[in-house]
Amino acid sequence: FHENDSVDKTDGDLFLVFHNGRGIDISFFINQEFILSKYIKLDGSEDLYALIKGQIEQIRESHGSLKSMAGLSLIGSGFDLSVIGRMDSDPGIKIIDAGMEKYSLPSPEFIPALGLALSGVLKKMMLPFNLLPVSKRKKESRKSAYMLFFLAFCFLILSLVWGGSYVVRQQMIQNRIDTELETLTSEVMDIEKKKGEIKDLEKKISSVNALKGDQVLIIDILKELSQIIPSGSWIQNFSYTHGKQIRINGYSEAASDLITLLEKSDVFQNVVFVSAITKSRDGKERFSIGFEIETAP
Repeated sequence: FHENDSVDKTDGDLFLVFHNGRGIDISFFINQEFILSKYIKLDGSEDLYALIKGQIEQIRESHGSLKSMAGLSLIGSGFDLSVIGRMDSDPGIKIIDAGMEKYSLPSPEFIPALGLALSGVLKKMMLPFNLLPVSKRKKESRKSAYMLFFLAFCFLILSLVWGGSYVVRQQMIQNRIDTELETLTSEVMDIEKKKGEIKDLEKKISSVNALKGDQVLIIDILKELSQIIPSGSWIQNFSYTHGKQIRINGYSEAASDLITLLEKSDVFQNVVFVSAITKSRDGKERFSIGFEIETAP
């Protein structure tokens, strides 16, 4: 049946119906691949054409077959010419010669056994039979399992290496950031230190500039005092602050007259005795007078 050249080798619904007089055995193939087998017992009153036609349509419908024509091979002594003629005239059925004559079977009942023995049928049916003894059977190769284990092991190693390299890279980046941060911190501290040094220099420069200005002013003050203080008086101590505060200590025959003389000056103002006048052993009056520099309007 499978070796017959009249059968569509690539796309076809094929039915092999065997009739032994007691029942019919229907085998169904799609693209030469065995699908199912069904046995129906007969009592002699059935319409074989209607029965076989109905079974073919039912089987094809249940398997979603879309091919318009089904191949049919009728085997066995139970079929008469009228049934074969009706099958042959059916437009949905194509009668196929199974070509069993070349096998010289003693009886048609041997046809199913012969079909199972054919290697082509066995190949298409994919029957999981192994008739060899267990000791003679081919052992399953474990190469695929070993290869899978090896690949899994390699994947694990690569994962660990990648994970370790990632941690190392992150640590190197962190160390580089820490080093740069320390460098920047040191540079900032140096800048702050230089800023402090600059401020100190600015203060010193300001003090020097103020001192230079004061030196000119002190000369003027001393000149003014030398002109105001009478010959009977002299200054023992002279002090001057940046706030324009002046204080003189000394001796005079008439210390009270010094207040009036200093107040008449255009350079001095707010002239006062800082402490009480005292007498020395030689009768001179000891004085301590404070005053300010006259502020220009």
